[in-house]
Amino acid sequence: MFSKYRVLKRIICLFVIVLFIVLTFSQGAVIMADSKENLIKESKSLIKPTKFKSFIEYVDYLKTLGFVGSGGFYESSKPNDLVGSSGDPALRESLINDAGYGETNTQVVGVDEADIIKNDGKYIYILNRNSNKIKIISALPANSMEIVGEINLQASNDNNYRYYRDMYLKDNKLVLIYTLSQIVREPVIMPFDKNDSAKSNNMMIDKFAPDYYRQKNFSGAELYDITDKQKPKLERTIMSEGNLASSRMLGNTVYLITNKYLNFYYPQVSDIYTKENLLVAYSDSKTGSKLKLAPVESMYCILDKNNPQNMFNISTISAFDVSKNTEMKLTSFTGIGREMYMSLNNIYLFGQSWDYDNTYTDIYKYKITGTDIGFVATNKVLGTILNQFSADEYKGYLRIATTVWNVGNNIFILDENLQKTGEILGLAKGEQIKSCRFMGDKGYVVTYKNIDPLFSLNLSDPKNPVVTGELKIPGFSSYLHPLSQNLIIGIGENTTPLYWRDEDGNEIVAGIKQIGIKASLFDVTDPSKPVELKSLSIGGPGSYTDIGYDHKSFMYIKDKDLIAIRGTFTGKPINGVESQEYKSQAILISIKNNSLDVAKVLDGQLSYDTGNRVTYIGDVLYHFTGYEIIAYRLNDYTRLGELQYNN
Repeated sequence: MFSKYRVLKRIICLFVIVLFIVLTFSQGAVIMADSKENLIKESKSLIKPTKFKSFIEYVDYLKTLGFVGSGGFYESSKPNDLVGSSGDPALRESLINDAGYGETNTQVVGVDEADIIKNDGKYIYILNRNSNKIKIISALPANSMEIVGEINLQASNDNNYRYYRDMYLKDNKLVLIYTLSQIVREPVIMPFDKNDSAKSNNMMIDKFAPDYYRQKNFSGAELYDITDKQKPKLERTIMSEGNLASSRMLGNTVYLITNKYLNFYYPQVSDIYTKENLLVAYSDSKTGSKLKLAPVESMYCILDKNNPQNMFNISTISAFDVSKNTEMKLTSFTGIGREMYMSLNNIYLFGQSWDYDNTYTDIYKYKITGTDIGFVATNKVLGTILNQFSADEYKGYLRIATTVWNVGNNIFILDENLQKTGEILGLAKGEQIKSCRFMGDKGYVVTYKNIDPLFSLNLSDPKNPVVTGELKIPGFSSYLHPLSQNLIIGIGENTTPLYWRDEDGNEIVAGIKQIGIKASLFDVTDPSKPVELKSLSIGGPGSYTDIGYDHKSFMYIKDKDLIAIRGTFTGKPINGVESQEYKSQAILISIKNNSLDVAKVLDGQLSYDTGNRVTYIGDVLYHFTGYEIIAYRLNDYTRLGELQYNN
């Protein structure tokens, strides 16, 4: 009886497992096949972008759509065939660290990204977010560093919360990027009998409708002339309404990306179709401090019938030249641009949308020439992107990597008009993308579930991208950085599988456990056979690095064959007992002779502002502990000097 029960139990278990596999496979196959079919069809959900000649025309358009709250259009439709540069890797390799001092780690050579530490080879600029101060430090000689200048930034008050995010440095111009939240007090209008007196109506409002407080968000920049380091001078302030999504700087032009949420839900003080609610407010001190409203002619109305809620948001690109007195320029679209990729010629903004079956990445492309911004195209691709490194432009083509949760991953190649030319669907089914890097006509994608497959891609033919190789190793890389055309370093987590035994004693993988931080050196000379030349495990279980979320904390010192990362690290387990001691540190890793070795460990504060960041000038390394700078000689790490900056 007992044996029959066991046999029956096994048969049932086997049936359930087979059924699960069949359903999972069929679902994935259906989704992939369905998506591929629908990517060829003409889109029913995306309406051609509309521009308006007047505000009244804009309002009439919204009213015809019934935009008075939630709701909208829900049709069964999918994206169409319109799906919708980091540049030459040899150029990137030749330009890396050519200046002889540490610069912000950016995705695209020539396109700067804002950071809390900037370095010009003589002075170091530090943004202290807690104290709202900029410290300008004369870094040489290292044994006599000194603070030569300071900028006291504007403080917050009860009704205005100002937060300084990061900054740009261009010659003798320092650009501070900030966000501003204003609390606005407004009375709520309630319906009343027309026969009531004004006095009784006011009494009714006071009694039944307390004042409504809402928040207005702005993103802005302050431009300082730092020619005289001891007396920085505020030259200009600009603001654009909306939450800050991202920013970039190319040449002398700064680009701010903001998202303004239209107030269609909350209590209204008047008609919801007001200019204040439906247009973007901005100001530029070059033309006065008063807020203006961007003209409706500068906005593109993009309607996705399956996602009408996207119409409740206006994404804006604001551009201004730090070397000229011309007023900043704005262009907007109705949609959500939360992630940003920028090449030397174009800005791509990415949002997210849904239908009954899938999740999509919305793409908005703009051509840039200085402060001139021109809309090019919009469309969507299946799946969601991980971060900015999921996209790249090369020779006019956009390459983008997405994940469809619990199904697989995709690579799409789109032409200059965002028309799909090629694709790879269903890569690493059941896994999700953990990191991605495009290098010229090649691409590298790391996915993960229980192990870390590194896929190498040949993207030289935009019509026929192919997977050329795969490497499976434990753990995963959350950030990939090209060291040369054939060498890539990956930083992420080291993991080990957890097992349990079934009733027959067979080991079954029950999950995974993080056992530290891992650095991997990959040789991709042979695209068909990527090789892990060396790996290095740092810290023990519970160790953490923010490199997957903040690539600017990564520093590559090419001349010294060094990289630097930061994080919180535990010790290795001793006799099976895990360490409970956490240390905030900067780790210098030597990559000399295709090896990986810890060259130096620098202790600092538990801080993800300046804490444990590093930079360098010539042969001097500067370590920011969180409260002081310590200078070391790079050749032997002899301590040269220190200076407190966090006060």
